[in-house]
Amino acid sequence: MHRKADPVTRALEVAGLADGYRMTLSADADVLTKITATINAERHCCPFLQFDLRVPAGGSDVVLNLTGPDGTRVFLDALLAA
Repeated sequence: MHRKADPVTRALEVAGLADGYRMTLSADADVLTKITATINAERHCCPFLQFDLRVPAGGSDVVLNLTGPDGTRVFLDALLAA
């Protein structure tokens, strides 16, 4: 995960989960494009990550849950701290 290119830097809110993170982001087209590009890149280099993207009706903020097996939160913490 590349910190400068990932949606985390654009998140309105980041909440820790036991197995990863929940990110709330703006639903604008630019952000959605960057989210999907990041998911596509990361699913190849980190196949253990699970991406759950919720795009609510009415243009509300989108929610991305980034989770995985045991150790994923520690892995993500190390990446995000870099």
